[in-house]
Amino acid sequence: MKKILWLVLFILPCITFAQDFNCRVQVIYPQIQVANTQRFKNLETSISEFINNRKWSAEKTQTNERIEWSLIINVTEFDNASSSFKATAQIQASRPVYNTSYNSVLINQEDPSWQFEYIDFQPMDFAEGQYSNNLTSLVAYYIYIVLGLDGDSFKLEGGSDYFNKANAIMLAAQQRGIPGWQTTDGGNKNRYWLIENILSDRFKPMREAYYKYHIKGMDVMSTSVEEARLQITASLQLLQKVAKIMPNSMLLKVWFNAKRDEIINIYCKALTADKNKVVEILKEADPANGAKYDGIKTCN
Repeated sequence: MKKILWLVLFILPCITFAQDFNCRVQVIYPQIQVANTQRFKNLETSISEFINNRKWSAEKTQTNERIEWSLIINVTEFDNASSSFKATAQIQASRPVYNTSYNSVLINQEDPSWQFEYIDFQPMDFAEGQYSNNLTSLVAYYIYIVLGLDGDSFKLEGGSDYFNKANAIMLAAQQRGIPGWQTTDGGNKNRYWLIENILSDRFKPMREAYYKYHIKGMDVMSTSVEEARLQITASLQLLQKVAKIMPNSMLLKVWFNAKRDEIINIYCKALTADKNKVVEILKEADPANGAKYDGIKTCN
């Protein structure tokens, strides 16, 4: 009996405090010519452990509930003497669709402006409200973006706490003048504008769309495809509303980069009238990809 009680007490904390992510980190360096590539492997390990071995949310997460995402860092410049890196990063995360084996992509975005320093085996320390270094800030920012999008997909504005934490990271890094955090870096397509859009009242319909698209749309696909499409169309109309006010905004770009192919597949087998309706909505909300949406009319 004592052995059983000890086993329960040992297992329970593991369940209660399981980490939030199953993140696959990859550091690639095709443009870099160096004899010793161990630094890049160590960087990959450090980031992976930073993401996967820490509890980032207050949610009780079991192992099979961890958020699946990938982070690919493509190093484009490296100075060994100063241990400085320039890179692009591809961030992709998904959430499971209820009662299916399908995962719906939440974000699939390239960030072209990663600059940081990394010394072998340096600890990646992070404390909320404190700036440590840009590498830690970059990774922690996207951790909270992913958690926020996941939260919004299950509960209306359920990711707000995480988005506020991402915003705090952005503000602290912005004060140091580092590229990618400033309002003017890359026009309106950068980390500043992503979190600004998310937290702005102008984009509240998009927060609602994230919730409605997933909970009332994708998560009922297994029981009623027609009802799911109806709710997804309603969520897309919310995006259409935002696009009329804030066309070509960062958050709209992030949404459609993640959802474009999925939406096309969802409507391929819809009725002709439903196809025509959704194509009109999509071409207004994401006009740069109008030709792709026209394909909905002929696919089946």
